[in-house]
Amino acid sequence: DYGPGFLTPPPATLVAWTYMTISALLTSELLINRCGETGKVRNVGLLELYQTYLGDIGGKFAGVGFLLVSYIMMGVYLSEGGDRLHDLLFLGADANGDSVVLSRAIFAIVMGAFLSAASKYNVVQKIMIQFFVPATMLAYSSGVSTALPTADLGAIWSLSNQHPEVVLNAFPLLFMSWTYHGVVPRVVYDLECNKKEITKAIVGGSTSALIMYLIWNAVMLGNVLGDGASAVSFAGVGGNPLTAIGDTSSSSSSLAYWVTLVTEMAAATSLIGVVLGFVNEFYDAVGTIPSRSYGPVEDNKWKVALLTLLPPALVSVALGYSDSIMSSVDNVEIIEYAGAFGASTLFLILPALMAWQCRYGDDVRPLTVRPMVPFGKIVLGSLYKAAGTLIVEQGLEKLGVFEFIQQILLHTGQ
Repeated sequence: DYGPGFLTPPPATLVAWTYMTISALLTSELLINRCGETGKVRNVGLLELYQTYLGDIGGKFAGVGFLLVSYIMMGVYLSEGGDRLHDLLFLGADANGDSVVLSRAIFAIVMGAFLSAASKYNVVQKIMIQFFVPATMLAYSSGVSTALPTADLGAIWSLSNQHPEVVLNAFPLLFMSWTYHGVVPRVVYDLECNKKEITKAIVGGSTSALIMYLIWNAVMLGNVLGDGASAVSFAGVGGNPLTAIGDTSSSSSSLAYWVTLVTEMAAATSLIGVVLGFVNEFYDAVGTIPSRSYGPVEDNKWKVALLTLLPPALVSVALGYSDSIMSSVDNVEIIEYAGAFGASTLFLILPALMAWQCRYGDDVRPLTVRPMVPFGKIVLGSLYKAAGTLIVEQGLEKLGVFEFIQQILLHTGQ
């Protein structure tokens, strides 16, 4: 099982990136307009948008959905970060079963301590910019430069290695990969509702990540799709190229180290983003200090950050105790469900619905900023269609309807 190959994922990734970038810009537009309604630049969280444009009941359902998806992703990142820490600690060595529990516990404790301390002293952004971003870029560059000499780039273009029929099932993962909307309120606040700067930050930042992904995808697949001696075996890893490369029995230890380190840094930075988004939305949910939750004020957010991590951390560590349970919990499958039914609803349907209400609704609302996404109703309608198609297709797939129909057709043909 080699997955979809190399040629078909980039167009699919570009589709997911385009839709999610449009969604982020629509969310920014709504946040700016909400600031205009209140008369000052301040924190406006996603939950406040839900309450404003979806009503009391709709806003509560959307808010619960957002917090639930955030919690699920925290659990995935904690588990993945702990497992990759285990790989780094025991790279190329035999490790006992308890070591997974230990590594998950260490990762959770370190991230909890960092987030609580950094939130207390209001230095999260500073540390992200001065440490995590440079460290991740260094690991990424080292991984690419290590993988490039052994990559069979000719193999990634071979038609025999392309499987476009499986790309559709990858869309939930692709949409979830471009879900960063929890930090959009912070971007809007920090850039003081400046439309031009916000657009530049969202489009420029996500485009940089897109280019990095395409390069990474090419060189890593080049190390697993080739027929030469340097090719990595997929056997026993479920067709996951990064898992195959991370197995030092089938790849160079240096490449395995850099791939594992990049994955660890990605899990850590993703976890930080989700937790910060959750914490700030939590203040909106409980109505504590919604007007200043992003400002430089002593507001006990560090306690919320610590308590936020505790439940998913305990679940992650507990799952590590049982090999049978841990092996049955597939993080990729969890992300698929979250992308198919969570991200599609929260970050495709709802931003389009709220933007429609803001622009074309019966209630007259002051518009502080002109639409940040052109083509009006056409774009909003396309978001509905994309999300609806994804939900219906994945719903039928998860329920086994397609497989049932296929069995009937095969039986009829016989």
